[in-house]
Amino acid sequence: MFVLGHFVHRHLIVGGHWHAHSLFIISAKQFKFCDIQSNYTDLSVMGKISVFVLGSISLIIRRYVEQYKEQDLRTSLSELEPDLGLPRIDTYDFIIVGAGTAGCLLAGRLSVFFRVLLLETGGPPPTTVNNPYFFRQYLDDPSINYLFTTRQKYISLESGGIFNFSQGRMMGGSGSHNYNGYARGSPLDYDTSRDIGILINEDKMAYGVTYLRHGIPQIAHASRDVIISAGAILSPLMLMKSGVGPPQILRDANIPIHEALPGVGQNLGDHPLAQLTFEIGNAAAAAAFDAILPESDFEKELIKFHSTPRDGVFAKIRAQQAFLVSSRAKENGEKGWPDILLISTLFPEQNTSQMYFSIALGRPRSRGSVTLNRKAYLSREVNDENLAAIDLGSLADHTDLEVMLEALRMVLKIKETSAFKRLDLKLSSVIPPSCKIYRFDSNNFWKCYITHTTKTFWHYSGTCKMGPKSDPFAVVDSKFRVFGIRALRVVDASVLPMSTGSNTNAPTLLVAEKAACCILRNHLQPNFGDKFCPLDYPWLFKPVVDPHK
Repeated sequence: MFVLGHFVHRHLIVGGHWHAHSLFIISAKQFKFCDIQSNYTDLSVMGKISVFVLGSISLIIRRYVEQYKEQDLRTSLSELEPDLGLPRIDTYDFIIVGAGTAGCLLAGRLSVFFRVLLLETGGPPPTTVNNPYFFRQYLDDPSINYLFTTRQKYISLESGGIFNFSQGRMMGGSGSHNYNGYARGSPLDYDTSRDIGILINEDKMAYGVTYLRHGIPQIAHASRDVIISAGAILSPLMLMKSGVGPPQILRDANIPIHEALPGVGQNLGDHPLAQLTFEIGNAAAAAAFDAILPESDFEKELIKFHSTPRDGVFAKIRAQQAFLVSSRAKENGEKGWPDILLISTLFPEQNTSQMYFSIALGRPRSRGSVTLNRKAYLSREVNDENLAAIDLGSLADHTDLEVMLEALRMVLKIKETSAFKRLDLKLSSVIPPSCKIYRFDSNNFWKCYITHTTKTFWHYSGTCKMGPKSDPFAVVDSKFRVFGIRALRVVDASVLPMSTGSNTNAPTLLVAEKAACCILRNHLQPNFGDKFCPLDYPWLFKPVVDPHK
């Protein structure tokens, strides 16, 4: 079995001491309710039906989040009532901190054989996130996301290098609202992570967590392992606040050092993302792609969406991916290993339509870091969004900019092919004023555009790097065990030594499957046979054929 606990404050118990992890406060929003019968029965007041319907998405998300929170509060108070105000120490076989892509999968695998406590700050995903049409609305919604701020030296210069980026805060984490993106990448992405050696210090042990359940202190012990699955931003932050990490950072924050691991928070990988926007000039061609949503057809599209099976504008994903090999990769003898990711996307609009080309660098040489904001920590800041000092490091290696330029020019060539020419695409991207001093379409012009507009693809990895003990920046061994601390593992995208060349959700699922096998083999053998791990049954991973098609 496994128990899901929603929490707002958690501690990791290491070597007999408790260390603050984080305090997440979800404040209840106050809303003024109106008499809808008197306000919205007249279409002249309501205006366009599309605006009336689509303008409410953020409100719907908040309403569901509040409902889930209230339901869980009632359940929590009922369950905790017999404790008479003093926390009951519950013991589980495994405690998993973070119910994102990896944490949810891992909990499912382990709970077949063991008692598992799965802790998550957010609640169930609002149903709205299951509709990719609303991707742009729910991606940055504060009700279901952490919102971090970063200052960069080489990207997003249009805003002084400062921009916000999100990470999902709900069951499934960012995997619950990632536009259904699933790409394994190249087999070569994984070859560098094989045959890694292991060593572990037996003198120290993680044996439990403390956390707040709607503000009520709770303590849980793990008889086998504590597993951190909080993602590439929060997992290293949790380790550092628990005394595991770069020694100077810990000393500056007055955190007792349990294990000096300089690699914690280092090696942050991300896919820098630039975008070109084009107006589709040929309305007939746009209509063939269902790319225009006239106001007169809006209700028809609602009927299609709620039919069985779902159909129409709101039920389709209009994104295509292409993986390409750059000149840099070819020069390095990697002609079969793509390092450029291109995505074309259509979002139906009211009277016109736009096509977006996203340009991402799949295997950047630049690396960043996640560190602890020591000043904020010492001032007793408890919000992880303020405690995480994040440097994506994007385009710090100048050759990454050259690859991005090459990728952008590939898009401009694709635009001129016969298949795309009939769309009559016209560049409509907003050009930063600083770039207008360069001749249009020159290399300097597009380099300026890239450095001023590039942001993140939300593909963070590498901050708790897997590697041999001889690697000074390795944090976990090949069985996901944190060096120097017994019974503590990290299982999420943070363990990937290098960025995979595509979306990171599928590799994260692989990480969790591999970790589940390692843990089950460690704790079940020799009492069970060899084939109790899902990876032992390849047929489980074959695509399921829809009988209705």
